[in-house]
Amino acid sequence: MKTTIKIKVMSKTIAGIFFIVFCVMPFVFCSAQSLTTGLVGYWKLDETSGNNPVDAIGNNNLINTNSTPFVAAKINNGASFTASSSQKFQKSSSIGLPVTGDFSLQCWYKGASPVGDGLFGYGLSQSYGTWRTILVVSGCAYFGGYSVDLNSNYTITDGNWHHIVVTGASGAGTIYVDGISRNTGSFSGLTSAGTTLSIGVRPDNNYYITALIDECAIWSRALTAAEVTSLYNSGNGLAYPFVSTATVTTQAVSSIAAITATGNGNVTANGGATITERGVCWNTSTSPTSSNSKATAAGTTGAFTASITGLTMGTLYYVKAYAVNSVGISYGNEVSFTTFNVPTITTQAVTSIASTTATANGNITADGGATITERGVCWNTSTTPTTANSKATAAGTTGAFTASMTSLTPGTLYYARAYAINSAGISYGNEVSFTTLNIPTITTQAVTIITATTATGNGNVSADGGATITERGVCWNTSSTPTTANSKSTSSGTTGAFTTSLTGLTAGTPYYVRAYAINSVGISYGNELAFTTLNIASVTTQAVTNITTTTATGNGNVTADGGATITERGVCWNTSATPTTANSKTTSAGTTGAFTASMTGLTAGALYYVRAYAINSVGISYGNQVTFYTPAPASVNWNNSNVQEITLTSNRTFTFANGKSGGIYHLIIKQNGTGGWTVTWPANVGWTDGTPPDLTITSNAVDVIKFIYDGTNYLGIGITLNIHH
Repeated sequence: MKTTIKIKVMSKTIAGIFFIVFCVMPFVFCSAQSLTTGLVGYWKLDETSGNNPVDAIGNNNLINTNSTPFVAAKINNGASFTASSSQKFQKSSSIGLPVTGDFSLQCWYKGASPVGDGLFGYGLSQSYGTWRTILVVSGCAYFGGYSVDLNSNYTITDGNWHHIVVTGASGAGTIYVDGISRNTGSFSGLTSAGTTLSIGVRPDNNYYITALIDECAIWSRALTAAEVTSLYNSGNGLAYPFVSTATVTTQAVSSIAAITATGNGNVTANGGATITERGVCWNTSTSPTSSNSKATAAGTTGAFTASITGLTMGTLYYVKAYAVNSVGISYGNEVSFTTFNVPTITTQAVTSIASTTATANGNITADGGATITERGVCWNTSTTPTTANSKATAAGTTGAFTASMTSLTPGTLYYARAYAINSAGISYGNEVSFTTLNIPTITTQAVTIITATTATGNGNVSADGGATITERGVCWNTSSTPTTANSKSTSSGTTGAFTTSLTGLTAGTPYYVRAYAINSVGISYGNELAFTTLNIASVTTQAVTNITTTTATGNGNVTADGGATITERGVCWNTSATPTTANSKTTSAGTTGAFTASMTGLTAGALYYVRAYAINSVGISYGNQVTFYTPAPASVNWNNSNVQEITLTSNRTFTFANGKSGGIYHLIIKQNGTGGWTVTWPANVGWTDGTPPDLTITSNAVDVIKFIYDGTNYLGIGITLNIHH
């Protein structure tokens, strides 16, 4: 039993009819073989203006009425109909289209405000019950067929391209718009064969349409939803012979490194043609193509990976998967990624600086996209230190950190850089410098204001070594290399010149002195200098000369002034031992060296003790003690006898009286038991050899001198010494 389907044709509200076929599959295109199955007519409408449309697979070529033009349309060219010009494509006999069985219609439509309503279909020109047509009704895609009106309720008159498919199978009908089922209905088939095929107008030649129409097709079977989806092809369309570019998606890039990464894609459909190449392409600008950088992956459909190489560290890249078949190249969605970079790191000032240690400071502000595997600081005494020099690590990854620098040399300039390592490599922060603390720099200046027991030490701390001076001064000792463990004297202050008093010294003593300064690093000593404290002068006493009964000449020698100017020198004497200047004295001008001084006011025949002396600012010094006797007068009266005898009990000064001219005289001179006495001869006594004899001065010695007198002078003409002992 046949089921009659009644179709109601809307008057002015019906806007167009056409027939659409496509295959829908969510993830893969239908093969060319499935979409060509049951295909009884396909009008690509790729002709040029004035030509008749050709059926690409059969004999249903159409007549172009009123010169319908062909213009650029959805896929290549399409027909541009104008209702007012009664333009249409039509064939009215022997079209051989399905009447009572399953069917599918497809077309692409682009129109605005509806003018007319016939898009594409076939049937008896005046028998609505025989139509299988796609219409536009009230701006919506609409199907008019035997005993059925199927409204998509989806507006297509918006000036955009829309894909329309109507299918009928086993009494059920479905209308699709843009790949989606919009409505379904039921019918039992047509009652008579369709004889008129029309595009741009209804089969009854009423209601011409103003619109663009492209890619019209008829199948003798109902297309599946997947086939419809394939024909819609994400809005791109799929034209006979139903091959297209592949469908490909791009997944997130993985295994990102500094200069490499792994691209990921998936060819979900081959477009009905064999995949000849697939891969990923990339660029630093958006919308990369295979004319930029690319990497291929073996295979056809399905997921794949490709190695992205030759990248630049820390750079943003845009990536698209692509696939190539005989139709052309297709690209997946665009993804982006940034290659790893070396970390971003800064170096802060070094702190806690000591003589051999310091604390370095750094901050990793970015890890470059890769895990930090090591961080720390490196240093050297030359600029641009690296980890090949000295280094110290710090646990952790990003953020501020400190690291201990050890085994440094005091007083040394160092250069330091923070560093960080990740899989991309090593990066260094800015360079900073610092100088380790050192003992102070100090010099010793000459000692001044030297006295016998005091002096002034002088020093200069020219550098504190980077640490505060806690003590400074001078130290001294009678041995070289004095330290503060010996004698010392401090001076307040830190850097600069200073003085300090040296006390408790010993007169006339050589001392060694060094300035010193102490900071947290330790003690430093300046150069060593020596000085000698002042002393009394060094003086010696020589034998007294030119002795007379009341005068004599004192003799001395100042061999050293003791370091101070001689202000007085001379000799002092007394009849008691150890004479001083508080006794009798006489001065001699000058300072150092030998000198004489006249001693007067002496007593004849007296024993005197004599010492030379010298005075400087330290005091008075005395030479060794000498003694002398002033001679006692002794008168020899030759009237008494031509032979006279005198026993010496002291030094004597002789005078001769009453000699007779031509007289011969003998003088016997005896030493007493003490001996050692001398005589002074009268001025009118001479000697044959010009020199007075040296009398024997041993105790009890006896000497005999023989003189001849000429009335004025006495001449010693015979000398017999030491005739009795």
